[in-house]
Amino acid sequence: MSGPARTSRLIQWCVVAVLVLIWPVLPAGRAGAAERAPGAVRLAGACQLWSDQGRSLEAVLGVLERAAGERAQIVCLPQECVKTEGGADAKAALEAISQAAKRHGLYVAANLREKAGDKTYLTSYLIGPDGGQIGRYRKTHRLPDEPIALGDALGVFETPLGKIGLMIGTDHYWPEVPLVLALEGAEIILWSHTVEAVPQIWPLEVTARVRAIDNHVTLVSGAYAGDLPYLCSNHPSYAGCPLGRAWVVDRDGTIVADSGHRPGLAVAGVEVRREKSIYHLTFIEDRRLFAPLAKADIKQVQARPVKRQVRVAVAQVTAAHGPSPDPQSAFAKILDEAGRRSPDVIVMSEFGFATDTPAAAKAFEIVSDVCRRHKTYAVIGGLREPQIPYKKRGRASWAFLWDRSGKVVGKYRISQYGDSVELPVFATDFGVIGIILCGDIYSPEITRALAIQGAEVVFCPSQSWGASGQVNLWLQQARALDNAVWMVPAHFPMSDVTQRSYVVDPYGYPLAATGYWCEGVVTADLDLDAGRVWFARSDQPGRAGKPGYLAGYYPRTVPEKRTDFRAVLMAGRRPELYGVIPAKTLAGRKVSDEVYKRMSEPKE
Repeated sequence: MSGPARTSRLIQWCVVAVLVLIWPVLPAGRAGAAERAPGAVRLAGACQLWSDQGRSLEAVLGVLERAAGERAQIVCLPQECVKTEGGADAKAALEAISQAAKRHGLYVAANLREKAGDKTYLTSYLIGPDGGQIGRYRKTHRLPDEPIALGDALGVFETPLGKIGLMIGTDHYWPEVPLVLALEGAEIILWSHTVEAVPQIWPLEVTARVRAIDNHVTLVSGAYAGDLPYLCSNHPSYAGCPLGRAWVVDRDGTIVADSGHRPGLAVAGVEVRREKSIYHLTFIEDRRLFAPLAKADIKQVQARPVKRQVRVAVAQVTAAHGPSPDPQSAFAKILDEAGRRSPDVIVMSEFGFATDTPAAAKAFEIVSDVCRRHKTYAVIGGLREPQIPYKKRGRASWAFLWDRSGKVVGKYRISQYGDSVELPVFATDFGVIGIILCGDIYSPEITRALAIQGAEVVFCPSQSWGASGQVNLWLQQARALDNAVWMVPAHFPMSDVTQRSYVVDPYGYPLAATGYWCEGVVTADLDLDAGRVWFARSDQPGRAGKPGYLAGYYPRTVPEKRTDFRAVLMAGRRPELYGVIPAKTLAGRKVSDEVYKRMSEPKE
């Protein structure tokens, strides 16, 4: 090889070596979006400082520059990322953010106040890497202390990196919002959040994880942090700090990036179209079952309660000790033990027990006798009724409700893979209850339908143990939080250490739980008249500016404590926006048939 040729080849290898070295640190946002494959996408949730300076245009432009430096492709900014009056100042901020998106080659969700005539909206703009506006979303749901007008559409926008839905602030309290976005095709939801009157991190984290799991989406949140070490509320003296914690949550509910409690970025690469990595059941049956969610005129079932202080007993047994005709069986003994705890309701798990045999008649007489002697209701699941079998196999799973006289007064047939045609609730002498079974917990629409019909307590006899006890707990907690109801699942105790039978209150917190890998009874007392507490913004002056213990945390105003959160949630629903819930399906996002086949095939 000649000298010039060797020199040319050496230069080529040097160029390749330099490219190999610097390619990983080049800002991916600078490349044209259309050139990237829609596999792993670099997502960033921005956590800004909750201050006038932190919400300045200069600060936001700095955030976008840092996001580009971390090779982000999509950036979600928090609610009202720039503090404006919503007029010309908001338009100028939007233009500057759009130019920054173009400069860095980013997709950006920027939320700003918007004045339109005599109305004020909170509006998120999805800006493309060319600086153009791909879509706009006006906040559609609000709490009573939010003085804004509402938009009338939940939009999903197509991009080369995936279909994107937008969500703003307290929209997150209504599970219908991300559900509708997912049904309309959203693969990524960008949620621009803000600082609520009394910030609460734990329920927010539970529902964020479950929104991603339920809807098979990747959730990215923009948030705000304070300038002091995080401290939670202690009403009325302390209202709590801005939470921070911008997130990227994948469709398994795993928080794959977290900004922490200080300003910063949560950045992660996520394969937004990859199948779930955890066991999950996706509703594939007739979604007309969920028609009540899209109706505005649902009439709630009314009970005539004679008491509102209720004791629930969960009687936990292993799978081997299901309903039995033997009065000396473990089933009969634990049922009677539960009755001796003076409950108003006993709940047991889901069993595979045929109801049309002489053994069933004797077993049910044992249940009736316990209900009569101890003057209690009982709920037992997994009862295989001969009528209306599964479409593809065997008998469907039912739950029976016995009243205090020992009479069966209600039946519910499983909806998830069970072909149910109704979602009934039942009036008792203490209030209205609903029943779900096993895999029903994977479909938020089921518990929601019960709640809007008036259910205050939802019982869940269940054999479920997947994906894990922790995931099951998150699902139960989210159903309680979303609907301000009590959730009472009765599981078998042979799974991992987090899989228990428990009683979850309307805040999503487990008040009582059974032991691990053992049989026994656990009770909890429910006050059905105790409304769920929430805090609304108010003008009552706080202690800000005064000396005292941890005076730097004193609030300017003291939020108003209220106890009507369930009514607020129900009144804030927008059924006119939910028409796709009974009409479209997420069945296309379930684990593939090939994977299901491998899950069922024996391994050597």
